[in-house]
Amino acid sequence: GDAEPFWRPPHSQQDFWLVKESHLIWPEYRAPRDNLTLAFVHLVSARRSLPPGSFVFILSDFLNAPAPEVWEATLEQPWEVVPVVIQDPTWEQSFPPVTSIVVPFVDPGTGRLRAIRLNRRDAERQRRENEGRLERLLGDLLGFGLDPVLLSTTDRNEIHSRFMTWSDLRRHAVGGP
Repeated sequence: GDAEPFWRPPHSQQDFWLVKESHLIWPEYRAPRDNLTLAFVHLVSARRSLPPGSFVFILSDFLNAPAPEVWEATLEQPWEVVPVVIQDPTWEQSFPPVTSIVVPFVDPGTGRLRAIRLNRRDAERQRRENEGRLERLLGDLLGFGLDPVLLSTTDRNEIHSRFMTWSDLRRHAVGGP
């Protein structure tokens, strides 16, 4: 909505649920397209709340990734930034061959549901765009020296496995036990 963004560091698991129940009551997603950029800017402005060495997990679909200079300003902070890319494997990382059927889509500009019929060429173009966007995103993140975690499932065991793999790779990269 139009409320001013806020950051209140949680002090316990109970704090998480209190914030969730009191501030996340809106069923619609009405954030601006540059919401991730705005979040980074806000995070940097609230840097005193995060001590050096803090892990900052950035959970997003990254469909509208911040500009390189926004990443650079964030990475100048003394934090361990971990981008967690959450994308649906069918609709965001790729695109199915949905030809000859009507597919309901939500128009990002208006929020209205629209029925669209795609032809083979349109579906293939969208697949190439989505796969290329993901490849560029992961390449950009690696180029910044970040080790992204890619999530494309809701399976808890698979999600746990991805984070454990990230943790193991990080531990070996920094020479930990």
